[in-house]
Amino acid sequence: MALFKIYGGRALYAFQLIFRVLATGYCYGWDIYMDWGLLRADNYLRHQITYNPLFYYTASVFDLLLRCTWLIGVVLPSSDYPWIATFEFATVLAVAELLRRYIWALIRIENE
Repeated sequence: MALFKIYGGRALYAFQLIFRVLATGYCYGWDIYMDWGLLRADNYLRHQITYNPLFYYTASVFDLLLRCTWLIGVVLPSSDYPWIATFEFATVLAVAELLRRYIWALIRIENE
């Protein structure tokens, strides 16, 4: 118990960071493999695709980058970067998330 009191703040932060990274990786893998049906052919796509292969590769990278936007708050403290806590920045992230979900839905429906 004394060890938790001494290192409790750091330990909880480390556990939170580890679980967030694991959850992000799991959700990304689920998106790519289960929802989009990718990673099943030799070119990491499906055997039957509708769009240009570059679209799927770009969407995969875009999905990963936007799933990792939570890292901005972890890596860049708001005391040093005050623009992180602004309404405008939150709006940009929200619009980017809407775009990510639109692309996700487009590929998901095409996969079904």
